[in-house]
Amino acid sequence: MENIDRLTKRVKKMENWVAENEGGPTLNNMNYMLDMLRNASNQVLQLDNQMKAYRNLVEEFFLDKECGDDWNEWLKQK
Repeated sequence: MENIDRLTKRVKKMENWVAENEGGPTLNNMNYMLDMLRNASNQVLQLDNQMKAYRNLVEEFFLDKECGDDWNEWLKQK
């Protein structure tokens, strides 16, 4: 129950802060920063998905060309 009370107080503080700064430069900056963070997160997810797709294509290539043994030998040399 204490956690709910603490969270309620925090939410009320945030609501008051937003009401005081509505349309102000502080809130605009915060919105801008949140948008940039969201965009950066989306870019990271896209890059991760592209890397997984690339990895799958390389694995499929090695299996199709049956050169997995050559690859393993090359890795041992490194």
